[in-house]
Amino acid sequence: MQWIQIFDERELELLLCGISKIDILDWEHNTIYKHYTENAKQIQWFWQLVREITDEQRARLLQFVTGTCRVPIGGFSELLGKYKFCMKCFFDLYPISI
Repeated sequence: MQWIQIFDERELELLLCGISKIDILDWEHNTIYKHYTENAKQIQWFWQLVREITDEQRARLLQFVTGTCRVPIGGFSELLGKYKFCMKCFFDLYPISI
């Protein structure tokens, strides 16, 4: 447990909880698309909405779609397994997260 003493409270929180500020471009670049392209109008609408909502609303959206309201230290590319953000189209409906 002595290794923990090398961190101050902010550094420890960052290591344990991840980054609270959401980088939208990083989120976009690390999103997986299935049966969609980045240029699909539904995808463009989604990202426009994400850019327009507040930081708190983005955190809630992230919590809803990934199970966590914070981003790992390495950014969205570090989201693991079932927490990856994927937009998938079922029968030409709107995107969902799987």
